[in-house]
Amino acid sequence: MDMKNVENEDKTIIYNILHTLSESGEIVFSYKIFPKSIFLTLSKLQALTYDMLEKIHMVSERIENITMNLRKKSVVVLIKRQMNTKITIRKREVCDKRMAEASASHFVYKNNIRKEDKRVFTAIIKHFFAWTWKSVACHIELEKVGDHYKVQVTSLMEIDYKKLRTLDQMGPWIRDMQIDLESAVLSFEVSRTETINDSQQPNKKTKYN
Repeated sequence: MDMKNVENEDKTIIYNILHTLSESGEIVFSYKIFPKSIFLTLSKLQALTYDMLEKIHMVSERIENITMNLRKKSVVVLIKRQMNTKITIRKREVCDKRMAEASASHFVYKNNIRKEDKRVFTAIIKHFFAWTWKSVACHIELEKVGDHYKVQVTSLMEIDYKKLRTLDQMGPWIRDMQIDLESAVLSFEVSRTETINDSQQPNKKTKYN
């Protein structure tokens, strides 16, 4: 694709993103340029891992976010353009904490989560409640397999890298995050807390909402 209307620095970022995804097979891309940002749309991707999203995000500090539109089966990378602009901080809309807490408690009770794992799953469910606040509610399916749980999240309208990063930072119990764009499913595993070796220094900062 001819990118004559794209500045060289922005063009380099786009090429580096495409190179990072080159092992995923054929990729179709398009872009829209606005005064403050560039929206790079990638299609024909069937699946992505959280590790791959991290690699894309690390391409440049000007990559603001990565969003996966599960209905359109596409990935949109938001690239900030290099310019001096006044930053406006918008008021963040916060979800109903009582409803989030009630939803988490119901999930923990319904799925008979062990006492040792309740805190982790309460944080996870509250995170997804906030994620889908004032949107279509997602469905979370849980399967206990040996010393870990397999989690599948469906009915998400889109998947946001920043929200995935918050989920990842909850602790070393959460791993193997994968996004299937074809079936519109986010999946990950949660290790039972007692299986984590206390003597091992986790490589993630534990964070609960």
